[in-house]
Amino acid sequence: MKFNLEEIFESDVLTRGRRYYNNDCVQFVYKNKKGYEATVYGRHAYEVTINIDKDENIENMSCTCAYATNDTCKHMAALLYYLENNINIEGKPEGENTKNEYKKKIKNTIFESCRSYYESWEFSDPMYDYIKEAKELIENKEYQTSFWIISLILEELPEAPIDDSDGTTGDISNLCAEVIQEIIEKCTDENIRKEIFEWVLESLNDVNLEIYLDKIEEYLDKFCKDKYYVNKRIEMLDTMLEKLNKRNPEFFVERKKMELLKKKEQNLKK
Repeated sequence: MKFNLEEIFESDVLTRGRRYYNNDCVQFVYKNKKGYEATVYGRHAYEVTINIDKDENIENMSCTCAYATNDTCKHMAALLYYLENNINIEGKPEGENTKNEYKKKIKNTIFESCRSYYESWEFSDPMYDYIKEAKELIENKEYQTSFWIISLILEELPEAPIDDSDGTTGDISNLCAEVIQEIIEKCTDENIRKEIFEWVLESLNDVNLEIYLDKIEEYLDKFCKDKYYVNKRIEMLDTMLEKLNKRNPEFFVERKKMELLKKKEQNLKK
């Protein structure tokens, strides 16, 4: 595949695009019905799409960066360099492979954005983009993939190397909770609902992660009244109480035990 890149891009944009390609910044390249898409890593992770006709002519291009308003940017150039030098590009993976791809993408995004401990916005901005993508997937009824994106973000929050004095992770976790609530409300697939429920229960046993799940936990207690969910919830609460009973009876331990006993009582009444 060959493109007349010199006719499309200004020389400085082309030079930077080539540098991005040479530095392996072009990742997760897939073929779709109209052309190709990829994630190009720069200051953030940018989603690039290039539509190509049957004669391998470029029909249009798009990028999520702020410099794509004139229909060209270095991220587009980087992807075109990739397409010129690689063959047998496959379509997007499905099922568990999709989850693994998102896991790699989110981890790579965090790695690229958190080079400076103090720049929390460099972490939050791409996370907001992923949350937006998860919401768009709900509109397309792709509930499982939407949940995977949100759960992977939440799993990374405790270890995010940022200055969180402005409450960045709390804001992100609240938005993630809203997405999960929307999935539960709209999704009728019991397998997906069960996957969400069991992920929440397992995550609540992680002391680093449970602080980000308050709203989701509260919502599940109100929404999930089926016998299966109630029994699993009580089982998890008993496990957490058993762990607390083995600890020294400090104030915060006793307060946590009271909270769990109250939740257990509420579930027993269902």
